[in-house]
Amino acid sequence: MSIISTTPATGWFFYFKSANKIIYYRLAVWATYDDGSVSGLLAVQKKDNEFNLVKPPSTEVGGYVHWDDLNQDQKEKALGGVVNEEVLLKPMEERVPSEAV
Repeated sequence: MSIISTTPATGWFFYFKSANKIIYYRLAVWATYDDGSVSGLLAVQKKDNEFNLVKPPSTEVGGYVHWDDLNQDQKEKALGGVVNEEVLLKPMEERVPSEAV
C-alpha cells in the first residue's frame, strides 16, 4: 500500500485510552493510499528539525477527533495543559521550521 496524496490535518488529533486516561497525539497530515483508504499520520521527531511521518495505532484502540469537538478539559490534555489555539490552528509549515516539514 502506497501513499498517493497528503492533506494537512490542521486541528485533528488521534486519541486512545491508556492506563485509564486518554492520550492525544496531534495529526500532521491525512494520507490517502492507492487502495482508497485514508489514515492520519503523526509527525515524530527523530533529531532537531528532522521528523518522520508515522501511522498511529489502529483505530480499533482509538480514533480521530477535531479540536472543535473537544471540551476545555480535553483541549488542555491534548496540548499538555497549555491551550494555545493560535498555534494549533496554524498550518504545519508555520508551526515548525520549514526544513522540518
